[in-house]
Amino acid sequence: MINIRSVDQNLLVAFDAIFDELSVTRAAERRNVTQPTASGMLRRLRETFRDELFLRTSHGLLPTSRAEELAVPIKALVQQADALLRPGSFDPAQARVTFRLSASDYMQQAVVLPAIRRLRQLSPRSRVAAMPRSPVRLAEQLMHGEVDICVCVRETVLAEMMTVTLFVEKYVCIGWKGHRFAEGFLPLARLAECDHLLVDPSGRSFVGPVDAALSAAGVSRRVAAILPTFSNLFSLLWNEDYLAFVPERLVALMRPKLKVFRTEIAMPEFEVVAMWHPRFDSEPRHV
Repeated sequence: MINIRSVDQNLLVAFDAIFDELSVTRAAERRNVTQPTASGMLRRLRETFRDELFLRTSHGLLPTSRAEELAVPIKALVQQADALLRPGSFDPAQARVTFRLSASDYMQQAVVLPAIRRLRQLSPRSRVAAMPRSPVRLAEQLMHGEVDICVCVRETVLAEMMTVTLFVEKYVCIGWKGHRFAEGFLPLARLAECDHLLVDPSGRSFVGPVDAALSAAGVSRRVAAILPTFSNLFSLLWNEDYLAFVPERLVALMRPKLKVFRTEIAMPEFEVVAMWHPRFDSEPRHV
């Protein structure tokens, strides 16, 4: 049985770099060693763990299942050793790092943009990359550090990821400020009378989170158009008598141009969380 703590620290650092980069050449550049040196370390890693660890493919290196198992504990050990050698070395005010934040259209508006403003105050020399959420590669992006934090709803959290709750959000019913309905309260009959707009990035579903609440109240709505983003929804909403149910924080950003209606139905709520891979849980920059 191999005791991972007895393995040469330099080999663990090399493994961590190769796993992140999936390239011996890029791992060598990252660790400031020659490519033959990095290749030699990979050979020693294979001998130590009695596994190929990384298989060569036309698209680069592919980790074996054994490498996937080792990735989290090795990352933790490398970070702990680094912290011991450089205690208190991370200073946000002086740091020059890149933070990569992934989120949907709504989450970009509600969380990422305010985070960028705050990070500019705390770490003015750092950069932020705001990225759309990838439905296919997200787990891989989080594991390899291509995405530091993903902002999402609790229901979409991936297995084995770590999370923290940011806030609980609810939907509100809106129209443009010149909507023909002047009243602040809309009976169910009037909700059903209007055409509605809905955001669905996939462009497939005309049913949203509010429809179950409407159905429970004995009414259905006609969704006239589905849009990929909320910016599209707001553009179409102006000067038209559409209604839409949108997250409340978006309304706060656009309030001067909107009319908010009260309804008879209980608005559904959802929990917004930040999600990250446990490999980076103790990394000072990430913390």
